[in-house]
Amino acid sequence: DADGLAHDWMYLDVNPAWGLKVGIDPALAKGHTSRELFPGIEEFWINEPIKAVASQRSAAFNHQVARLGRWYAGRIHPLEGDRFTIIFQDVTEAHTSAKRRQALLEFGDQLREMRDPPAMAKAATAAVLDTLGADGAFYVALQAGHAPTVMGDFWMPSVPAPDYPALFSALPGAHKAGPLGAEGFSMLSIPL
Repeated sequence: DADGLAHDWMYLDVNPAWGLKVGIDPALAKGHTSRELFPGIEEFWINEPIKAVASQRSAAFNHQVARLGRWYAGRIHPLEGDRFTIIFQDVTEAHTSAKRRQALLEFGDQLREMRDPPAMAKAATAAVLDTLGADGAFYVALQAGHAPTVMGDFWMPSVPAPDYPALFSALPGAHKAGPLGAEGFSMLSIPL
């Protein structure tokens, strides 16, 4: 800008592996800025390389590009002048696994203190939503010859709960009761 402060950076060269990891043809990246290629990108991805160049110090990172739904870990290395290089790898699977393990540990801690099956089901729903990043979930009780009964649900504030009777009627023959080993508990199975 007019004050000499950097607010974006431009791709001068990228290799084919970069294109595979981010889903953009490397030839299209050259000469374009980060903000042009990734509108709405997190400020971290703009500011960290700028800081590395200003300090002339390498910096490690492990951060998400939300638009891509991917996590990347690597290092930013300053070069001469205002240039830098980034070496990274996609660590989305490792990040997701760690998040799932943590959610299971927290869920196990919660369950040890619980004795109420509906509270247990609600805690399980919340853990699944958080771990999978879903917008909502519900659980039902099934009884042979009857429509499913929604026992509880949880939806993100921006997502309205569905019309359950309409949802179940749209799935003819898709639901079936099956005991899970405890009296009064059943499972909804929807083939995909």
